[in-house]
Amino acid sequence: MKCRTFCGGLLSQFSILALLTTTIILLFSGWQRIQAETTTLTDTLHRSLKANTERLATAIERPIYNFDCATVTALCESLLSDRDIIQITIEANKQTLVFPAKKNKIITEPSAKTLTSTKEIKHFNKTIGTVLVRADTLFLEAQIKESRQRIFTNILLLDLFLVFTIVFFLSHKFIRPIRALQKAAKNIANGDLNQEISIQSNNELGQLAESLESMRSELQRKISELSRTKSYLDNIINSMPSKLIGVDGNLQVTLWNIQAESIRSHSPDVPEDMSLSNVFPSLVAEQEKISKAIATKQIIVENAQVTGSGKSITYEDITIYPLISNGVEGVAIRIDDITRQHQMQEELAHSRKLDAIGQLTGGIAHDFNNMLGGILGSAELLGMTLEDNNTKGKRYLDVIIQSGRRAADLNRKLLSFARKDKIESTQVDIAKVLEDAVAILIHSLDKQVYISIDVEAKNTTVIGDPSQLQNAFINLGINAGHAMPEGGELLFSVRETQLDHVYCSTSRFSIEPGEYLEIEVRDTGTGISLEDQYQIFDPFFTTKEEGKGTGLGLAAVHGTVEQHQGAITLYSEPGKGCSFHIYLPRSSQNSTTEHERENNPVTGSGTILLIDDEPVILTSARDILQFLGYTVLVAEDGQKGLEIFSQQADEIDLVLTDMIMPKMNGKNCFLAMQKIDPNVRVLLSSGFTCNTDIEALTKVGLKGFIRKPYTIASLSQVVAKALH
Repeated sequence: MKCRTFCGGLLSQFSILALLTTTIILLFSGWQRIQAETTTLTDTLHRSLKANTERLATAIERPIYNFDCATVTALCESLLSDRDIIQITIEANKQTLVFPAKKNKIITEPSAKTLTSTKEIKHFNKTIGTVLVRADTLFLEAQIKESRQRIFTNILLLDLFLVFTIVFFLSHKFIRPIRALQKAAKNIANGDLNQEISIQSNNELGQLAESLESMRSELQRKISELSRTKSYLDNIINSMPSKLIGVDGNLQVTLWNIQAESIRSHSPDVPEDMSLSNVFPSLVAEQEKISKAIATKQIIVENAQVTGSGKSITYEDITIYPLISNGVEGVAIRIDDITRQHQMQEELAHSRKLDAIGQLTGGIAHDFNNMLGGILGSAELLGMTLEDNNTKGKRYLDVIIQSGRRAADLNRKLLSFARKDKIESTQVDIAKVLEDAVAILIHSLDKQVYISIDVEAKNTTVIGDPSQLQNAFINLGINAGHAMPEGGELLFSVRETQLDHVYCSTSRFSIEPGEYLEIEVRDTGTGISLEDQYQIFDPFFTTKEEGKGTGLGLAAVHGTVEQHQGAITLYSEPGKGCSFHIYLPRSSQNSTTEHERENNPVTGSGTILLIDDEPVILTSARDILQFLGYTVLVAEDGQKGLEIFSQQADEIDLVLTDMIMPKMNGKNCFLAMQKIDPNVRVLLSSGFTCNTDIEALTKVGLKGFIRKPYTIASLSQVVAKALH
């Protein structure tokens, strides 16, 4: 603005000076021209007056001489018709004749406004009188005035032309560039940097324009870099999964990322009121912590539980970072959704709880199986001592044996359900697995739920893990029971089906065309909405009330089916029950069930070292082995058994040891005996064990494993197989 004022003033002064100089020159030239024209007009009037006087003197010579007054008068009046002649005076013959013009008054004395011309009247060179002709300069002055006006008018027009010429020149040379610079400066001030400044000039204005253009280009480049940097930083903070919010020292919100939009207030007064309480009302409780973080320059972290819509609960970590830049006060707030981590912690705690329950169950099962082993073994031995005619005693004994076997079978199923072993690739009878699962469900579900099994398939054998399959059926059964709080029907059905290439290619499971077993689990419960069906197999998804479901049951079923190269589908309508269809590849061979095994005891001979910490098992197993024809040495723990083996290794043909014992367990005892005799034959027995341990020991020489409680027939067969 100052530059513009200075340049404008300078140009104005230059224009006025140029105009004054030109005007003075023109006035001086016009004055000289007026003087020249005045002189010319005056001389012309003098010459005309003199010539007229001489002609009159010549013309009236004879009439004067002859005293012809009429002719003189006529000649004078003729001359007086000239506009400039105002009076003619003739002196002759001692008389004076005055002829004034009719249109003018008679002027007897010369003045500054009249001219006179005198001529002697001669007749034959003799002066007979004089004639005086007086002319008025009024017309001359009018001509001079007109000439002056014309000259001054021309000067004025020329001045105006010069003014316009100067203005045009100055405008083209200075004013337009200055206005262009002014516009460019205004555009830069308003943030418009796209208009180039192109003023071609070698003077100071050109240099100023070049400097201004350089500044514009540099500003445009810097702003472009800042824009790219800001865009890059925006992309970074908007790509982060956390909610990020900036707050200054006055608790005014300065920025937030896209994730924070979900908790931002949509009040219409947000643009005017950017206070934290107005923009993010949910963070009002954090204002005191924000002030503390600003004051102490310490990071503050807290966990918050946010209850969302419906039954879902969201857990968040809120971290408040104080800004450390000099002169800038404020905080950056980061809010992280830790619901998944919280669920994983709950799952881990639940898993640890299940592990603890599993360990407790294993211990109880071990003791329970030992007691059942003593009962069943003693009952079978008792049955062999009864006489054939003692039908009543045998009937009672059968009740004891059958009850014991059912108790052992139930205990085995519970252990199978609690285990989390890797999948076994064995032949599995789905019908038998369903029977075992139903046996557990009958004792687990409400008595008002009627459970039935319908097996239409002739071959119900698949390849897989019976424990995992049983767990899957139990999970489906428990969910069905929860969907029927007032009771209902639960049906397990098995039938054969053929899946073609079209079905397999469109399935979301990796399955191959072929023969499958279709296991349907159908209930008459409340059903599942279409919305929930899309996520029913997702981990942690549950439709149950908080604390009544982990959302892992159906996810585990889905995983089991996938592990068995199968597929699972769901059909349900609210209020009309639910139907799950599981497709498992059918095996070409029938499985061999325990009921089809040989039940006859196998006798033998040899010395067997029996090691067990339970006196009941020690007594019953010793009697069974002796009944089968073997010589039996007994030890109440692994350490005692190792001592006996070290002393009588050459005499002992087989060692039958319990797995879980005080002082020294069966595994360590076996490994210690191998150091004494690498070819030692050892059988392990337990009511609860890990398959991985058995597999590892089998690779180093273990001869076999028998699960407690065992019968005379099963024990005799395992012992005979180990000895031969």
